[in-house]
Amino acid sequence: SQSATHPNPPPFAHERPFTKKRALDGQGVESALVPTDVHLRCIDSARNKRRFYALSVQRTLFGEWALVREWGRIGVGGRLRSDLYPSAGPAIDALTELARQKTRRGYVAVFGTSS
Repeated sequence: SQSATHPNPPPFAHERPFTKKRALDGQGVESALVPTDVHLRCIDSARNKRRFYALSVQRTLFGEWALVREWGRIGVGGRLRSDLYPSAGPAIDALTELARQKTRRGYVAVFGTSS
């Protein structure tokens, strides 16, 4: 079935909505909602280039915050990297900067159906 917001949702599992927002603070108090997931892709048919880059800020079991990155060729399992931060703020700042860098290199936001 097709999404009401996007007439042709992408078929790839890693192509979820561009941003997902959730309350982030360590004391259980709801704070301002901030983007915690970014999904980008870069497609250049002339150069046989079909890449994705996904960024996600997640809380670890030990109370730290992780910026989880996954990248690779669309349709193929990607590589993973996780960087730890003491709080959500620096992790979100890193996510924002990496998304900005990838956008400058030709990646575009992916809008699709959520999984």
